[in-house]
Amino acid sequence: DSLYTNARHPQIALRSANELAILFQAIPAGGSSYKLFRAMVTIDNNAVTSRRIDKILDASGNDFLGELTDPSFALVTADSTMRVAFSSSPSMLAPPSSDVYYARVGLDNARVVDNTLIPLTTASSTGRLPLPRLRLDGNNNSHVVWSANDNTTGTPSGIYYAMVKAVPPAVVDNLAIGATQVLSGGYRWGFPNVLLANSSNFIWVLAADEPFGSTGLAGSLGIAEIN
Repeated sequence: DSLYTNARHPQIALRSANELAILFQAIPAGGSSYKLFRAMVTIDNNAVTSRRIDKILDASGNDFLGELTDPSFALVTADSTMRVAFSSSPSMLAPPSSDVYYARVGLDNARVVDNTLIPLTTASSTGRLPLPRLRLDGNNNSHVVWSANDNTTGTPSGIYYAMVKAVPPAVVDNLAIGATQVLSGGYRWGFPNVLLANSSNFIWVLAADEPFGSTGLAGSLGIAEIN
């Protein structure tokens, strides 16, 4: 596509029976750092009938933050938005690590809804490869996990959790639970994921350990239950 190069880490969800929403990172044409893009694809009889791709901008139509990577999202069809978690580097709190942010993004205009860009990390919970993951509960609250890791082999790193609460009826998002470590110990936790059971108040957080001296090779699995 002429809008971008080097597309990476796509995520996909159904908006309707024949419309797909896709979120990915890519380098804009003429640019040098990754930004986030939203694609809307309409299908009929296994054929693509239309597609629309836009770079995600802030509420004023401008680029925002630094290099944006590793998006994770969920759709809320009631207000035609994506609830997105992503990494931004370099960190404003602890460079050269990455911060993790939450944003509510309009599906149709690919712009961050005003006043919904929320930093989730603290100076002690940034990561070089945080790989945030977001899940929505039945009340459209966003549950986000990420890894606070670095590039030092053998250094333990934790998994952090935050919850952004959607306050109806207005478009208001509040950080209800700030960065909280949920997996710790002497392990180098990475590759986090999160699962919710809508019939209860339980949340499960899963991550893999990168063994000391074997960066990039997953070892043990860790799981934490949050009530």
